[in-house]
Amino acid sequence: MLLFVAAVAPGQTAVQVASPTPPVNAVPAKINLPYVDAKPVLEALREQLLPAELRARAPRDLESIWPGWVSRHDAEIRARLDRGDEDSIISLLLFGVT
Repeated sequence: MLLFVAAVAPGQTAVQVASPTPPVNAVPAKINLPYVDAKPVLEALREQLLPAELRARAPRDLESIWPGWVSRHDAEIRARLDRGDEDSIISLLLFGVT
């Protein structure tokens, strides 16, 4: 005979513990920085330090292209990190080191 025991806080049912609902005001796991928050930093940087895609743009155009640029840049970084994770796993399997 197999017996499962679950610890349940007072006032909760086992179903509530097994499938908790996120709080209403939960922060999403990923958000892109809005242009209004990035603008002071972009204005303070020397032009040579701006990413190449943004360097050639007029300051008035940056706000309209910002959301797309941030999303693409985020996707590129996440893909690079995923490849690094995969490389580490392969190295561990093949050579026993990461």
